[in-house]
Amino acid sequence: MNNIKIGQWFSKEEAKNIYPNVTFLGKVWIGDNVEIESDVWIKDGVTTKGNIIIGDGVIIGGTVEIGDDVTIGDNVEIGDNATIGNYVALGAGVFIKTNVMIGYDIKIGNNVKIMSGITIGDNVEIGDDVMLGRNVEIGTGVTIKTNVEIGAGVTIKTNVMIGRNVTIGDDVTIGRNVEIEDDVMIGNNVKIMAGTTIGDGVIIGDDVMIGRNVKIGAGVTIKTNVKIEDGVRIKANVMIEHNVTIGDNMTIKDTQRITKDM
Repeated sequence: MNNIKIGQWFSKEEAKNIYPNVTFLGKVWIGDNVEIESDVWIKDGVTTKGNIIIGDGVIIGGTVEIGDDVTIGDNVEIGDNATIGNYVALGAGVFIKTNVMIGYDIKIGNNVKIMSGITIGDNVEIGDDVMLGRNVEIGTGVTIKTNVEIGAGVTIKTNVMIGRNVTIGDDVTIGRNVEIEDDVMIGNNVKIMAGTTIGDGVIIGDDVMIGRNVKIGAGVTIKTNVKIEDGVRIKANVMIEHNVTIGDNMTIKDTQRITKDM
């Protein structure tokens, strides 16, 4: 391990003299108190601020910016043009592709995959074994638990909680203060408005619109092209068939099968 208190650009030869167990592929800016373990590759134009720990076997792409007080676990790969804010912790085996922006005060677990063009807001926590598709946007204060897969083009607004073992399709929008419990499956082109709660084991098909402050109980299945208006209460184990509209503030009791508009 090497530790140095500096703050300037170094050529790859100069940087190699400071960190002999690291491969530098161009000039780098090294800030104060940067610790780098062995077998690390750092490409041209990388900038690191202060109080940074970089683990074994890390690869950092060109023109990556790393803020203050960042910890990067072993065997992490960061693609070109990524930006990592202050107070970020990346677990072991994290894979970050190109043009990703990660905000401040972020905790990302082990073996997380972050595809190109993603933006992650401040105060976000992402658990182990999460997959984020291309061009996902995650707002501030979001929590994503373990073993979650989120498709391309998804937008997650502020203060959302996503439970364990959740799958979310492409082009989904999730509004503010939404809570999604464990083992939920959400299809493509779904819109979930602010304040909605989705219980354990719910299945939501493609092209579904769910309004504000809706409560969906555990084990509910909502098929394709369904519209659920604001304030609806759906109890456990309800089945809603294709092409149904549920009006504002309706309550659907347990285990019903809904085949027509209400």
